[in-house]
Amino acid sequence: MEHRHDRNLLARRDILAAYVTVLERPVELLEVCARSTEDTVAHEIAQAFGIRSEVAADAVRDLQVRRFTPDALVKTRQELADIELRVRENGCAAC
Repeated sequence: MEHRHDRNLLARRDILAAYVTVLERPVELLEVCARSTEDTVAHEIAQAFGIRSEVAADAVRDLQVRRFTPDALVKTRQELADIELRVRENGCAAC
C-alpha cells in the first residue's frame, strides 16, 4: 500500500475502533461530556476511553446521536472489520 493510503486507512480504523468503544458505553460517554468543557471534551474522551488518536477523539466528540442506534453500531463494527481485513491482506507500510 502507498503511504498516504496507509495513513488514511489507519486513521479510519482508529476512528471506527473509537466509535465502537464509546457506542458500547453511551452512558459513560455522556457523563464524560457533561463534566467537560467545549475546549477539553475531546481530551477527556480520549483519557476516559483509552483513545490514542487525537483525530479519533475529535470524531467521537462530533458523533451524531443517530450513530447510537443498534443498527448503526452493527454497521460500524462491520466497516471496522472490513478495514482491518484490508490492512491485513494488503500489508501496511505505516503499521
